[in-house]
Amino acid sequence: MYPATPRQPPRTSAGLLVLGAGLLAAPMVWSLHLLVSYLLVSSTCGLGTRGVRTEIAVITLVALAAIAAAGLASLAAWRRRDYEGWPREYPDEGRPGFMAHWGVFISAMFFVATLFTAAPVFVLTNCG
Repeated sequence: MYPATPRQPPRTSAGLLVLGAGLLAAPMVWSLHLLVSYLLVSSTCGLGTRGVRTEIAVITLVALAAIAAAGLASLAAWRRRDYEGWPREYPDEGRPGFMAHWGVFISAMFFVATLFTAAPVFVLTNCG
C-alpha cells in the first residue's frame, strides 16, 4: 500500500500586473490629483470666479478611493503569501513579496499625501 500524500491547496499567484498596479497606481493618482487641483484653483483665481471647494472635494474623494483600491489590491496579494512557486516557509522573499509590501506602504503614504494636498483648499480663503 502506498503512503497517503497530503493534499496540496490550489496554488494561486499574484500576477505581475496586479502587483505593478498596486505599486504604481497610488503615485500616479496622486500626481493626477495634484495636477487637476492646481489647474482648477489657478484658473479659478485667474478668472476671478467663485471658489472650487466642492470640485476639489469630489476630485479628492475619487483620488482617495482609487488609492485605497490600489492599497487593498496590494494587501490582498500580500496576504495570499503564495507567490509564483515560492515555498510557503519564505512567503516574503523575492520580487512578488517586495512589490506587495511596498504597494501597501506606498498606497498608505500617498493616501496621506493626497489629504495634505487638498487640505489648503479647505483651510485658506479663496484667492486671498
